[in-house]
Amino acid sequence: MLGVPLGQKLLIFAFEQVILDFERLRKPSYALTVEANDEEVLERSRADLEELKESLRRKEQRRRDPT
Repeated sequence: MLGVPLGQKLLIFAFEQVILDFERLRKPSYALTVEANDEEVLERSRADLEELKESLRRKEQRRRDPT
């Protein structure tokens, strides 16, 4: 099996999952700010949407190629 012990492959896979989910686990710095006007609310909403899209893209990629 390519000369790599199965346990080592599982450990590497586990570390990759932790690294990929790190953004989800940490709290964004902007979470503590209060928007002053509608434009700031719109900017934050767009940033949140982009973050969710990226998270979904990563999950779909892991589902297609788990290694």
